[in-house]
Amino acid sequence: EIAQCLVGSEMCIRDRLYLPGLGQNLSGPYFLYTQIANSLPMLFHKQIEYYGFGNSAGELHEVEYMDIENEIDWFCSKMSLEYNHFYIVSSGFSSSLAVKMSQKYLAKNIMLDPFFGNLKSLQSVIYIDNCVRSENYIDTAEIYENCDDSEKLFRILGESYNRTKGLYLSSSLLNTMISNYELSNVRKETQIYLSEDFVVDEIPDDLNLHSYKCDNIFMRPIVRNQIIIAISKEFEGSK
Repeated sequence: EIAQCLVGSEMCIRDRLYLPGLGQNLSGPYFLYTQIANSLPMLFHKQIEYYGFGNSAGELHEVEYMDIENEIDWFCSKMSLEYNHFYIVSSGFSSSLAVKMSQKYLAKNIMLDPFFGNLKSLQSVIYIDNCVRSENYIDTAEIYENCDDSEKLFRILGESYNRTKGLYLSSSLLNTMISNYELSNVRKETQIYLSEDFVVDEIPDDLNLHSYKCDNIFMRPIVRNQIIIAISKEFEGSK
């Protein structure tokens, strides 16, 4: 399984597709996505679980970037035929894919902590001090131990800051993820939710920004409830 229906109504004419970031676990955005879905059970909510993520089958180190992009493209294509309109809610590296799919299928976007800078400038941190032990695979735990700037890169990609163990993934997946990351074509109506303690770049001031005093991926319960209410209102207005 690469997607699960969080909750849904057969009467709904607009779908919601949730895309997590790199290595996000069930206590991070997955939990937030589920709470948003449960707040509006009359709508239809679907969450992607990339191979090796969440409860999906497979191993992360076997996944390549095009596998992920093709998964999302297939679902968006299917949703564009089944529904009049649909939303894509994204976090981490998935925000770049969300922009691409929204342009292709005319979907609306909601982004959590997107990064508008150039990820390629951070790419070198994963090769410092022999962090990469294999030409084909990367153990992010080793990168954290040896590279001081690595946490910034991986938090941008979506990995939870409080994760206790690293990820084992293909180096080509990570490199392509960084090389393909692009948010310059974000549509003006996109709703963007930012945690102030994690803003690491300059945000364009002509977008719909909602800022909250909290840390990455909105772990504070009070802030999380505020975001659930705000996004729920956005969804309800589009039924």
